[in-house]
Amino acid sequence: MYDWVTHQAQHYLSNENVLVLMGRDFHYMNADMSFDSLDKMINFWNENHMAETNIEFIYSTPSMYVDAIAAENITWPTKYDDMFPYAD
Repeated sequence: MYDWVTHQAQHYLSNENVLVLMGRDFHYMNADMSFDSLDKMINFWNENHMAETNIEFIYSTPSMYVDAIAAENITWPTKYDDMFPYAD
């Protein structure tokens, strides 16, 4: 998990907040089991690895994430060319 999160963090401008999306289509059909597993993973990581890695997992909402990013006062680049290559 550490390697994946640090790899993802390299692609973010934020130094403190990385969005980690969990699940996929129909992944939470049994939400109780899924969230119970996520709770266990988050608790295990935070209790056993947070101090050495300085990575803490928390549940968040999009607005909490955006507020945290806004608090960092990041200067965002502006993209002026096409969003997609013509091949797409």
